[in-house]
Amino acid sequence: MSVKLCPNLMVSGIPISLKFYTKVLGFSVSFLIDSERQETKDPHKAVFGLLVHDQAELMLQDKQSLAEELPVFEAQVELNSTSTLYLRGIDPDTVLGRLEKKAVIKGPFKQWYGMKELYFYDPDGYILCVGKQFFD
Repeated sequence: MSVKLCPNLMVSGIPISLKFYTKVLGFSVSFLIDSERQETKDPHKAVFGLLVHDQAELMLQDKQSLAEELPVFEAQVELNSTSTLYLRGIDPDTVLGRLEKKAVIKGPFKQWYGMKELYFYDPDGYILCVGKQFFD
């Protein structure tokens, strides 16, 4: 059995996050779940969603739902974290053209280890980085 890392981000609203991750980063929706734990097609009823992009998976769960599931996360907890999510294989220049200017933190720029990278905020303040190998 292989191991996969699939982050679950606490988000302020599924519809806003879905729009960002699908339109800006090219993820597609695998499925959405409503508050009754039933599959739904309506993002406005969803409290959880699984997104995919090639072999990458990302879970999104709204604040209230995650706090109910794991009381350690109170509904008032600040969103975002002290880490970055690095998405290798997504072109920084393409993403830059889809972002609001205020979301950009740094880049695109060439790293010393051969990647062209772009750091930016998602709608909830999580720091994301997309990187693609470059050749001179």
